[in-house]
Amino acid sequence: MNSILEEYNNKISSIASLFDSRSLFSPTLCRIESQTNLFKDIFVSTKKKKRKINFKNILRYFSFMLKPLRDIFLIKNSDKKLLKENQNRLFITYGDYRNETDKNNWREEIFRGLKPNKSDQLLVLSLGKSINDILKNIKYTNTCNSNEFIYSSYSLISFKDVINAFFESTLYFTNFIFGTIKLKIYVGKVNIKFPLITSIFKDYFKGLIYTNCLFKRKWINLLAINPQTIIFPWESHCWERILLNTIYSNNNFNDIKTIGYQHTGFSYGLLQHFSTKSDALLKINPKILYSCGDIQKKKLESIEGLYNVKKYTIGSLRCKSNPNINKLNLKKNKKIKTISFAFGYNEDNYQFIIDELKRINNSIKIYLFFHPLNYKFKPKLNGASNIVCKFKRENKIIEKSDLLIVDDNSMMIEGWNLGVPTVIYDSDSYDLTKRDWDSPILHINKYTIGKLEKDFFKKDLNNSIEIYLKTKYYKNYFKEITFSDFKKFLLQN
Repeated sequence: MNSILEEYNNKISSIASLFDSRSLFSPTLCRIESQTNLFKDIFVSTKKKKRKINFKNILRYFSFMLKPLRDIFLIKNSDKKLLKENQNRLFITYGDYRNETDKNNWREEIFRGLKPNKSDQLLVLSLGKSINDILKNIKYTNTCNSNEFIYSSYSLISFKDVINAFFESTLYFTNFIFGTIKLKIYVGKVNIKFPLITSIFKDYFKGLIYTNCLFKRKWINLLAINPQTIIFPWESHCWERILLNTIYSNNNFNDIKTIGYQHTGFSYGLLQHFSTKSDALLKINPKILYSCGDIQKKKLESIEGLYNVKKYTIGSLRCKSNPNINKLNLKKNKKIKTISFAFGYNEDNYQFIIDELKRINNSIKIYLFFHPLNYKFKPKLNGASNIVCKFKRENKIIEKSDLLIVDDNSMMIEGWNLGVPTVIYDSDSYDLTKRDWDSPILHINKYTIGKLEKDFFKKDLNNSIEIYLKTKYYKNYFKEITFSDFKKFLLQN
């Protein structure tokens, strides 16, 4: 990890410890950089962001008032099924439009292959860019086949919980501001006090602290039914930390088995993964972590805040890793005419990267694949006719591409599976998008992206392909498994 990033992580972790478990409600104090972008705003951004004053942006900063109203509406539209007491295995998962099928079956996205049943029930955290997205997913949980084993997290709460969460968030916000305003906060020689406090203000006014307070209410109500095992997608978000803290801070719940499934890769930019010993004291870790590959398990073992967690390599349910060797060999030394670019989840990176992609020869066709949940993003192409935007993954287009460039997502492995030579784009000097630990995969940056037709790039790319295949890096990064394999491991451990 970059020394400045490491110091930043430790500094904010030490500040968080001043607020004990209350800090878990603030994305800023938990270093959820995909929500706050605080590190990038302080150390990476070269020019100040100019936000237009319009109705949409005004609403963003009054979400602390609007989200409770939204949640009351969603509670009224959720099915009031009660989870069964002493549930054997409860899977917590995310829900969005990808769960829908023509046959009205539930297509599980995180735990692919899971068919909800009496033993394996689902609690769904519905996601979306609008209230309509969330509402649609809640209704699908209510009406899809096997809906008797699928529950919306909104079924766990009431109007009273919303009101209590709102006032609780205001109390925590006040604590955070008065607790930090008297501190001297430096990373290196940079005074980060004002940006930190500004970020905490955003946590509150965007309704993020409120939402996490509401999660606390959900988890208290969930634990009342005493589930025996809880399995969830581990990314160390606030809601996960609050769940685990709620379980392990109460002796009545200490027998609950918690399993975090590290279902995809993670990068330094997703800083919450890199917890400190100070974080661990807040009881934010599951008892067990399942990793999707040996390389990632090795990285998890190096994280000091996870010292007390049992870790196992189990494999990936979502990501295909075995490379298409024949297609890859055909594309060696091939002139690049078509490029696909796969973006990560962090929408704040998008326009900056698009502007840098314009350094590529405009005779080369470039397909931009944005994260499916960021379908509302509006790119500014400024007349770049060789660039085409896609908001859903289209494997046929990617397969026909001569090169795949990846920004902080699992396509850095899955691209090889489609038979496309893949490189990683470094968008900053702090390795924030680094997730290919000990990797032979070629990296490019703003200085080399305009030189993809040069002989030295072709030589470096061919060398990367040969080493990638020879070392079988893919197999150690994402070990392919089925849900049957997952369940066997689950029953044995």
